[in-house]
Amino acid sequence: MIAKRINSPLTSSLGRLFDGVAAIAGLRSRVNYEGQAAMELEMAARAETETFYEYAWEGDGPLRVLPAPIVRAWWRMSGKAARSR
Repeated sequence: MIAKRINSPLTSSLGRLFDGVAAIAGLRSRVNYEGQAAMELEMAARAETETFYEYAWEGDGPLRVLPAPIVRAWWRMSGKAARSR
């Protein structure tokens, strides 16, 4: 399906990543509408921060954002990694 481009649109969305991080953070595990968890995650973030998470991408055509470095960095910065040991 991907090779024939049938029902496989290109996307720039990372919505599921933000839903997952919101669930890991304990903010929201179930949603009532699309984007709810991501919006609540954004509201919980400090607006005045000047730090950013590590990130990486790959590809020559459409770039593919690799979510693993983002989630690992968030886990370390949130302090949850130390509490889970």
